[in-house]
Amino acid sequence: MILKKRRMRLREIISDDLKADLKTSLQSLMGIDAVDFTDQELYVTYDLLQASLEDIEKTIEQAAARLSKGMAEQVKRGLIHYSEEC
Repeated sequence: MILKKRRMRLREIISDDLKADLKTSLQSLMGIDAVDFTDQELYVTYDLLQASLEDIEKTIEQAAARLSKGMAEQVKRGLIHYSEEC
């Protein structure tokens, strides 16, 4: 197991409904260890051998699209940068 923690900064605060859906969706992926939020950041800890950043991004987009197409665009625009944390 090789754990990696990614921080995704959001431009805007997202709704509690979207946070809950994102957390459920991300935790359903194989290899996801933890999903946490602050007001404008999403932290995902995952096993590099089982999940990829691309998988995580696709899952985020799909979860946002389920709530509304406008929300999907908000999330896509909101992911302004990624940084790795040890």
